[in-house]
Amino acid sequence: MARGKSFTGFSALMLALVATPAALLAQSSTTSALTGLVRDAKGKPLPGATVRISSSAMIGGEKVMRTAENGTYRFPMLPPGRFRIVVETPGLTSLSGSELLELGRTSTVNWKFAAAASAVVEVVESAANMDATPVGVTANYNTTELATLPTERTLSGIMNLTPGVNSTRAWGGDSRDNAYMMDGINISDPQSNSRWIEPNPDWFSEIQVGGIGAPAEFGNFNGGFVNGILKRGGNETTGSFSGYYADNKWEALSSNKDSRFTSEDRQLAPAKNWDMALNIGGPILKDKLWYFASVERKESEETPIGAAISSRRSELLALTKLTWQVIPSATLEGVFEYDYTSHDRRGIKSYIDPEATNKETAPNHSYGLTWTQSIGSDKVLTLKAFGYSGHYDEPGYNGEQYGLDASDNYKGVEYYHNALPVNYNYRARSSVSATFDFFKTSLIVPGDNHAFRMGIEQEWVTDKELQRNPGGIGLMGTLDTDANGNDIVMTDYFWTGGGYDIKEHANRTSAFVQDTWTINDRLTLRPGIRLEQQKANAFGHSTLWNTKTVAPRFGVTYALTADQRNLLKFHWGRFYSAFSASYIDRQYPEMAPAEVQYKWGDPANGYSSVQIDPRNYASWPMPGDPATWVHQATVSSYSVTDPDAKQPYMDETTLSLEHKFKGPWTASATYLYRVNKDNLLRKDVAADSGSSVVEDFDDYRSGQAGTVSVPVWYSSVASDAHQWVVTNIPEAKRAFWSATLAVSRSFQDNWSLNASYTRARRYGNTFKSNGYDTLFENPNNLTNSNGLLPGFDDDEVKIHGLYEFPWKMRVSGTFTYLSGEHWTPYVRTSRINGTRYYINVEPRGSRTYPSESLLDLRLTQIVPLTQKINAEAFVEVFNVFNIGAALAWKERADVDSYMLPSSVESGRRVRLGFRINF
Repeated sequence: MARGKSFTGFSALMLALVATPAALLAQSSTTSALTGLVRDAKGKPLPGATVRISSSAMIGGEKVMRTAENGTYRFPMLPPGRFRIVVETPGLTSLSGSELLELGRTSTVNWKFAAAASAVVEVVESAANMDATPVGVTANYNTTELATLPTERTLSGIMNLTPGVNSTRAWGGDSRDNAYMMDGINISDPQSNSRWIEPNPDWFSEIQVGGIGAPAEFGNFNGGFVNGILKRGGNETTGSFSGYYADNKWEALSSNKDSRFTSEDRQLAPAKNWDMALNIGGPILKDKLWYFASVERKESEETPIGAAISSRRSELLALTKLTWQVIPSATLEGVFEYDYTSHDRRGIKSYIDPEATNKETAPNHSYGLTWTQSIGSDKVLTLKAFGYSGHYDEPGYNGEQYGLDASDNYKGVEYYHNALPVNYNYRARSSVSATFDFFKTSLIVPGDNHAFRMGIEQEWVTDKELQRNPGGIGLMGTLDTDANGNDIVMTDYFWTGGGYDIKEHANRTSAFVQDTWTINDRLTLRPGIRLEQQKANAFGHSTLWNTKTVAPRFGVTYALTADQRNLLKFHWGRFYSAFSASYIDRQYPEMAPAEVQYKWGDPANGYSSVQIDPRNYASWPMPGDPATWVHQATVSSYSVTDPDAKQPYMDETTLSLEHKFKGPWTASATYLYRVNKDNLLRKDVAADSGSSVVEDFDDYRSGQAGTVSVPVWYSSVASDAHQWVVTNIPEAKRAFWSATLAVSRSFQDNWSLNASYTRARRYGNTFKSNGYDTLFENPNNLTNSNGLLPGFDDDEVKIHGLYEFPWKMRVSGTFTYLSGEHWTPYVRTSRINGTRYYINVEPRGSRTYPSESLLDLRLTQIVPLTQKINAEAFVEVFNVFNIGAALAWKERADVDSYMLPSSVESGRRVRLGFRINF
């Protein structure tokens, strides 16, 4: 059954985008671009001038072109890197200079000749950024920054350096609202939209963190995107061998002073982590065939507060990329990647028995081809094919033996003997795409320039997810007290079913068209539109999800001064979320088996509860003959998806003012407003005549026991009679605004600096937009549901910089101040028809976690070994101030562990490392 209403002319418009020789933006998700205007000595546009560019990042040698009739030039589809530029015309002084081209951005470099020829004049003034994307909040991180800043060696660690992005939650979005790309190609997990591939940062020549003001080429995110460009090699063999090592013996105890932490809680279990990587690139044939290869091996251990044992993670990553200049006008790039992860004791916590954790194994491989063809001096065609496939499985440690959930902590532990549940997963993603760039002058008005870009992409994904309990049964106990007041565990119930068995395919067809329309050297417009069709079906079933979307974008950049040092930027755009397996993953009963609960106890005594020893598996009374099982309740998550459901989306408005000082400094002010619409949630449409009853709960918010009265809704619907529907709910709200002030200084005179302050608000009642938010499942969830949402900090300060001493010593650092995320105290009800409810006892977001002031430093000493080889030895110190702020704690107000930290910032810790560059 097709889902979603179609609109007139969608297919015709999609075909028109493919057939029409409209064109595309002259820089893309994998390249940069260079443009500008050449004038004569009187300031008039100069046609026919020769512009030459060269760079060690560009295969095939020097590129040459002549300026158009209006004096403009444009080099599209260039690899990011530093370029040498020479401008020549007969009888006048030649001009030259260099410019660092950044991923996804167009640099505008204008030139003016002197009155007479003498010698070559070196021009060192850097370019203006006339793109609509605000540079103060989006960021590009080059090889030097990636290799020198003290940060975690992951895409998450790099992403979190960016203003407005923390814990990978970007500009009001959730961590699952992002898009992750490698060479401009989606490497996200189709189920959760998290990273499926966790690459080595050494693979990349540049990493771009963006999403605000993104042109029509980009889609499938409601937060931000991370895009890394793989290194290509070059005409000289270069590479590095690096290693990192840390040991908790070098870690300070957390400074968190919560009196409920025992001395045992504060002990640091033995743990260490290390990372070794070899990267090499160079020519197989100079200016003809380049290669880049990398292999990395790393291990890490983590021990949460109070956990009985550490969790160990091992990873192997390998990658090879070849770049071949097939003919002077075309290149072919091929990449192959393999990674394998093994994770012992995954999920270990203070309240989880080590035997009740999972053992993860996760092999994956990916592959891709890219063909780039220049057609004349004003057209470029790019064809791409990419795919990955892999598993991650999480079995338990005790085979098919049962696990126990004790419902609450018994002697500090809640889960016993075996994992509840186990998981087996498979993902595959493949795509093909074609893009076409075209540059045209004087198309609409005399002297204007158009850099068109259009593209089409077809993507296919497969998602398999199996979650179940070992042995097909889970056991539930209840914490109680004996006659002497001692804690004991009594049998409660056991259950069969539950979990999920998801098998589905999805495909996406997308097309876009956008234009960078430079009316003059002061005003640039960027109209664009993106069209998509998302389809999905469960294995063996017809199409369940079929939506067609139109996402217009429009940007304006206006130079307030003729020298382009003061830019005013505006952008409005619509961004549709990526399809998630959660849209239809409970559509059929076989995808979401019902959990059937049975009485668990002693049949001889009428199934009354009996005391058990959770740590003695052999003593547990096992479920016997199924014929003797006594049904207690049935809980189902089976959910029909509304056939008229629409793709969730976000409308974004951005206004930015940027100033470029003479020299390396820039400053900016950016305002951002985002509102999420057509949020997709689950609700119960069964007729319900239940009523609300005021009940008393324990209340520890004052620091001592008390009571609080809370209205609790008692549904009249039996647990197996709910009618769940995943649909768009107009009452579901989420919006975000932020204001950011930023200054930056590019590396010059041995130092660089980036600093920002952000004020933000995230408000509404809805956390997610993918059908998993439970807000409208029951009236209990709606109590105090509106307010400030978690996932942002009111105030944020970020600073990172680098200084290099004359004796080849570098000091780099990052500082982050976060005022604290919002949270809400709640109470938990007893089971109502088999379900517990969590009811807010204060308005949403009325409280905040403690603030954090985190300073990380890195000291690097460079030692030249030969003319081309040097060694680096470095020490990194994280959390220099040893801030022990709580990152998470018990928010449940009706238990005496209220506000007991479950996670705190790691204490001051040290990591040592080396790098040999050759």
